[in-house]
Amino acid sequence: MRTPARLFALPAIVVTLVVVAAGGVAPAAAASGDIGFQDQSYAPLGGSPTGTKPESRLWFNNGWWAIMFNPSASEHRIYKLDWASGKWSDTGVAVDTRDSTRADTLWDAASNKLYVASHVYSTSGQPATSGSTGRLYRYTYNALAGSYSLDPGFPVNINSAKTETLVIDKDSTGTLWATWTQGSRIYVNHSVGGSDASWGTPYIVPGGGTSLTSDDISSLIHFGGTHIGLMWSNQADHHFYFAVHNDGAGDSAWSSGAVTAAAYTSDDHVNLKTDSAGRVYAAVKSGETAKSATLNALLIRGTSGSWSSVTFGTAADSHTRPIVVLDDQIGVIHMFATCPQPPKTSGQAGGDICEKTTSMAAPSFAPGIGTAVISQAGVPKMNDATSTKQNVTSATGLVVLANNATSKTYWHMQETLPAAPAPPNGQTNTNKKSKAKARARARRKIHLRVSPHSARAGHMVTFTFSATLVRGHKRIAVRHATIRFAGHKAHTNKKGRARIKAKLRHHHRYRAFATKRGLVRGKAIVRSP
Repeated sequence: MRTPARLFALPAIVVTLVVVAAGGVAPAAAASGDIGFQDQSYAPLGGSPTGTKPESRLWFNNGWWAIMFNPSASEHRIYKLDWASGKWSDTGVAVDTRDSTRADTLWDAASNKLYVASHVYSTSGQPATSGSTGRLYRYTYNALAGSYSLDPGFPVNINSAKTETLVIDKDSTGTLWATWTQGSRIYVNHSVGGSDASWGTPYIVPGGGTSLTSDDISSLIHFGGTHIGLMWSNQADHHFYFAVHNDGAGDSAWSSGAVTAAAYTSDDHVNLKTDSAGRVYAAVKSGETAKSATLNALLIRGTSGSWSSVTFGTAADSHTRPIVVLDDQIGVIHMFATCPQPPKTSGQAGGDICEKTTSMAAPSFAPGIGTAVISQAGVPKMNDATSTKQNVTSATGLVVLANNATSKTYWHMQETLPAAPAPPNGQTNTNKKSKAKARARARRKIHLRVSPHSARAGHMVTFTFSATLVRGHKRIAVRHATIRFAGHKAHTNKKGRARIKAKLRHHHRYRAFATKRGLVRGKAIVRSP
């Protein structure tokens, strides 16, 4: 196994041996300074098979997996990475036989399902014939065999459009969401009736800022436990926008607005992640041209809903197509983008893949282009970095996939990540100080109870919630706590109780949350058979 790619530029002969051992296609003349792993060829496929910006080709599930193109079969398939050799192996499981498609993946460990949204690529969204629709594929993972199988009844159609992007995620009610742009407008759609195979009618997101240029894109993410967040670029009015939909609420229940912290013009580059605290991170690109102006940035939405902006690189650095990956375990932000390969000074048409890191506690990226982590020396056409929607840890490591348009080969980097540091002076998490903190946290944790625990779907039911704090053998009512459930909100009375009327969907698992400033959030589960 190679050590983290960003630390080494191996001699040509070593790179060639690593590539051959990985089963890839070695360059005709491997050059000193290659960084990362050169993988198989995707020729004669045109375009960029690892694009586009908001989409994730990779996921982690007992190892790293990817959607990659198999030229001999002329179809996109599921591949698995052998970490020790750096080799991607074809599992033989087909995803999409349409070679002009791009894909976004979502691994849902709770349901043991892999979701793949696949769409025929077009630089601007437009209506499509039946053979060119946006599709959802769903696979079940067999842990014993280490393999995926397509579920009966899939694929199903998400939309009837050719699009530049198609991004999916799942909310706390089990509803799948998708977004794309078409006809210079922002569209969303979602599954209905508790079935991944049944989808509603696509609609334009309500609110302002949704009249775009044909070049704009959108992305979405589930964050904060109970919200879908939707971000899009608008090059017509030069802003980025963000809209929020509470899980279980109606299709018209969106709140949206321009991201005013972005004090720069927008470009069609958006890549989203979220952390365990409910913050949203957006890697974006601006349309600025002045050398000292911010060209690529990280927008961060705090838990209060306010935004801040951190410069990743200036127009002089000439990055493009940024993505962000979070290591929530140790509080590190990894951000990747296409950067110039020296001596070139522009990365806009390809170059290397560069990385910068910063802390989540106080984000601030170092100036310059960053550290090259994927590079084919003398062939500055690397582009379109992609990774996983998931947050990474020391248990997963980090993998980023890209492609070189000149050699028409996939490339990737794989990096071992550090574990969370041990407490100082050799102390463990079981020391007295940690125990005291745990006890203090337990005293502030809201214990939320709900009755009934399950309810028949399709019927209006009154749910009674009780929020308390535990003090020894006593329970103390929590007054004025906010209860959120199935898209509804209520506040507890002096007895710590609240009632919400809701109609549940079939075969859903609903989360209820109780929050109050200064206390630790409580939650409860309600199921609809």
